Amino acid sequence: DDADGESSEYNTGTTFIKDKYYLWSLDVTWDSILNGGFDFDEMSTVINFNDSDYWDWTQATEPATAYDVWVNDEQFTSDNLSITCGSGTAVYDPAKGELTLNGYNGSYIKANTALDIVLADGTENAVSVPVDVTEYGIRTVGNCTLSGSGDLNIEVLHPAFDGIWADDGDLTVDMTGDLTVNAGDDGLYADNDLTVSGSGDI
Repeated sequence: DDADGESSEYNTGTTFIKDKYYLWSLDVTWDSILNGGFDFDEMSTVINFNDSDYWDWTQATEPATAYDVWVNDEQFTSDNLSITCGSGTAVYDPAKGELTLNGYNGSYIKANTALDIVLADGTENAVSVPVDVTEYGIRTVGNCTLSGSGDLNIEVLHPAFDGIWADDGDLTVDMTGDLTVNAGDDGLYADNDLTVSGSGDI
């Protein structure tokens, strides 16, 4: 309703200071909004409530893209490409399909896609999966590659789960840092080829 309590059509840019309505992108009727006849889903705009004296009709924000990669039970999205775990981080680069661990200390890493994992230089990283969590330390669907000069310690306490599993892919460990795996089932497992190289200790 307008300031007089009547439903009317107002032109773009009309300002109602009393009721704090401000529209500047299209013509609408207030009764169509208030009575549910206005289909917001078909518009590229939304009402944005802010701290100003008006409601601004602004361009809708595109929803974030979700990527098939999780660390510490948290999924990467286009709005969230760096996840803090302990005192370190896990940073995902979707263009490269690369996950960089920089002092990571958290739970399982899971990817429903191929994944290259890089251990940042000089860092100590840890993946710990308690016995009541039915997850692998690291699991990818497709190829999994570990590289870099950081160290990685993986502990999986459930007796039926591996330390690292490349599901339907190759597993390549080419690290100059050290890799330690303590798992209830296999330490390293690949459905296809398993290759270990580099100068780090395993």
